[in-house]
Order: sequence, then structure tokens, then C-alpha cells
Amino acid sequence: MLFEIDIKPSNIFLSAHNRIKLGDLGFSRSMSVKTSSVDSFLGTPYYMSPERLKELKYSFPSDVWSLGCVLYEMVALQSPFFSKHISLNGLCKRIEMALFPPLPSGVLYSDKVGKIIESCLIPNPDLRPNIDALVQMSST
Repeated sequence: MLFEIDIKPSNIFLSAHNRIKLGDLGFSRSMSVKTSSVDSFLGTPYYMSPERLKELKYSFPSDVWSLGCVLYEMVALQSPFFSKHISLNGLCKRIEMALFPPLPSGVLYSDKVGKIIESCLIPNPDLRPNIDALVQMSST
């Protein structure tokens, strides 16, 4: 198993066979079946989960949060927590409280995508879906 730790648009690539690949694994951590979290403070602030900003253990729900940020950016064309004039402290507060604008209306995306994004960006990591649940949400 592998935690990516720094999921963001610039670390996502499309292969020649149209497969999504994660790059920049310099921040990744290899995990055993028994390991569920790691200790380290790494990542890109706009995509970091609330628990990572509090320097709590990194776990799979943190990657789910980052995925939600990337999906939001794909729809809205900007990070959910972007602001032209925001301090790092202000950014951290917005992330911890999950204060982001609603997805733009009039943009062509399915209701499913909106629900997936919202479920990924739940501040409590225990309430975020796991990968199996995300796959199920996307296929129903």
C-alpha cells in the first residue's frame, strides 16, 4: 500500500493508455497491511486535510480529502480554498472549517460529482468515504 501524501493537479498524469498515474512520489510513504497512518508534515497547503494542518497522523482519509480538492478544482477551475489575498493562517482556518464556495452553477457536471466532492471534503476524517465507497458512489 502507498499513501501519496501530496495529491494535487500537478502530480496527476495521464498515460499513453489513458490511465491516471500519480507522480512526485517523493512525498509518498510505503505502508504495510498493518499500518494505517504515518507521522510527518508534508504536502501542499491548498490540498492538505484539516487533520494534516493540525499535524495529526496522515491516513488514507487525508488522500481522500486531497482528491476532493482536485475534483473541485476540475469543476470550478480553482482550488476550493483559493483566495487572492489570504495568509497561511487564514487558509488553514478555511480548510479546518471546510469553508469553500459552492460549485459553480451552469457548469456541466453530474450531481454525482458534486456529491462525491462534498463527501470528500468533510472535515472529520472518520466521516469521509473510503475508496470502495467512492467507486460505488461514482458507478451508481
